[in-house]
Amino acid sequence: MQPGTRVHDEWEKHWKQGSRPTPLGAYIIRVKHRHIRRLLEGRQISSCIDVGCGRGVFLSALSQITGNAVGLDVSPTAVAACRARGLHATEGDLLEHPLTYDLVFSDGLIEHFEDFRPYLAGLCRLSRRYLIIAQTNHASPLLQMLFLLERRLKPGVNVPEYPHRLSAFIDECAAHSFLLVGQTSILLGALKVLLFEKTPPCPMSS
Repeated sequence: MQPGTRVHDEWEKHWKQGSRPTPLGAYIIRVKHRHIRRLLEGRQISSCIDVGCGRGVFLSALSQITGNAVGLDVSPTAVAACRARGLHATEGDLLEHPLTYDLVFSDGLIEHFEDFRPYLAGLCRLSRRYLIIAQTNHASPLLQMLFLLERRLKPGVNVPEYPHRLSAFIDECAAHSFLLVGQTSILLGALKVLLFEKTPPCPMSS
């Protein structure tokens, strides 16, 4: 996602608005925090990256859980907001980021790309062990109602989403040796938090 591209520019406009979440949005964030902690309970994680960290609403919690979390975002406005909160964040492109981490986290990112596969592959590439993606479930009728409500309560720049199926994300992760090992639902399945674990390569037969 290079500067000057449509998606990059839309995200920069989105974060420059500086608006606060709606009451429903704030509730969803709190519930996601609880689900993330539940999915990671008992797992040893020494490093984490939040890809598409925005203003850091999940980066803060991930920093507490892992003790070592960094945010990555293409928006300089979002990165500056994270740093103003004392969070470790850097401006950069997922597809070019050179490091790897025990846990890669991303909330509501890959559905903004018509061809999501390079970006999901990029998330898998950064992970040594675990991947969490928090995603909208476009198969849910309730989600469409929530979108209409959001547009009424929070007008402004909204980055378009493509109605990809969650099953397509799961299949693509499996193609990169990440298998689904845990999931939770929010608002009757309108939103999902999916935990994947990297599987070891199969031994070569002699």
